[in-house]
Amino acid sequence: METIDDEKQLLAVNKVLDEMHKVETYASNWNAMWWEQCLNAYSLSLYYITQADVFTLERKYNDYYKLGDVFSPELKVGAPLKTAELVDDTGYKHNVEFGRIDWYGMESNRSVRNFTFSNNGLITINKVPKHKLSFYNPKLSYNASFNVLSNNFDISVINEKLTSFVDGKSETDNYTFSLNENELTMKLNEIEIIKNIHSGKKSIRIVKPFNSCGNNLSIRAEMYLKLDGTLKLGLIAVNSHKEDGKINGSFRFEVTHDRGVHAKFVSRRGDNIDIKIKNELLDDVIGLLEQEPSVGSLVIIDFINSVKNVLKNSPNLKFVPFNSLDFEMNSLKDIENQIINIVKSIKGELPLAGLVERLDSCFEQIGKKHEMVEEEPSILRLDRPLI
Repeated sequence: METIDDEKQLLAVNKVLDEMHKVETYASNWNAMWWEQCLNAYSLSLYYITQADVFTLERKYNDYYKLGDVFSPELKVGAPLKTAELVDDTGYKHNVEFGRIDWYGMESNRSVRNFTFSNNGLITINKVPKHKLSFYNPKLSYNASFNVLSNNFDISVINEKLTSFVDGKSETDNYTFSLNENELTMKLNEIEIIKNIHSGKKSIRIVKPFNSCGNNLSIRAEMYLKLDGTLKLGLIAVNSHKEDGKINGSFRFEVTHDRGVHAKFVSRRGDNIDIKIKNELLDDVIGLLEQEPSVGSLVIIDFINSVKNVLKNSPNLKFVPFNSLDFEMNSLKDIENQIINIVKSIKGELPLAGLVERLDSCFEQIGKKHEMVEEEPSILRLDRPLI
């Protein structure tokens, strides 16, 4: 746990208590009730009695106070969120400090929320919907956290949708929207978008591992985008696998200004086939990707279709030059907008004012246009060279 000085720690406690008050005000509009529990206990007098007596004291207060941490006083972090005077069976009064307060079971008509408030400034919330999953009513749950002493936050959203009336099959999309200093990480399933909210620089990573229950494909890709959203460089590998997971063949693409547009197929036996010469292989890999569509495969299909068009227009060139305007990144833009929109859809129901303020500030930053100052990016590398 990060150590903070006394002044910051007191500031953290005051800010956390203020957030708790705002949540109470917000929840009063629902006529909501919830259970409270005090944790991270510190008490020198309890430290010197037996564990059995401490747990007897817990039961006396119906587990409202959790006292196990009194045997680890080194875990204490500064000023408490709450203090209490607990009386044991002998009549002795113990002063106890609590560094964490949990609220759980806060119900509205459609969901249940739980909160954790810590005196180091960390606040977490999770929401679980109560309704039954139906074709027209997906289930949207989320976990979120932030620290009152920083602008950072972390939000993960799970959106479960019923896809079939007949057999009740469903699919789940997993979203992440996380800010750490100036680096914003946006994820949707296997695709990760990392954006510097001050400079506007953006990199993409797609990792879809082999799954024996799928169509025996795995994907690894890294891309770097210019400030205008066009492609700067990209490295992609699409591997087909046998049922036992062994690679049966590998389609590899490298798009850089130095190498140009470079694509090849590596067979199971290690034969290298230049896709410029045998470009029907591009239809093969697109067909494989279309058999099991996902957010990652949609981006890869866009990329490969762009490669296909470039190679078609440069049939006799040994070196095929790379022009970023030849590469459509529309599906990637759609995915980024989808992530942002799902977070915006829950922002209005978040009862944590500090988290909402941080989200508003982040949305304002990512909406700004940045000057087109081109710098050479760090070289993107997968775990092993693609070409």
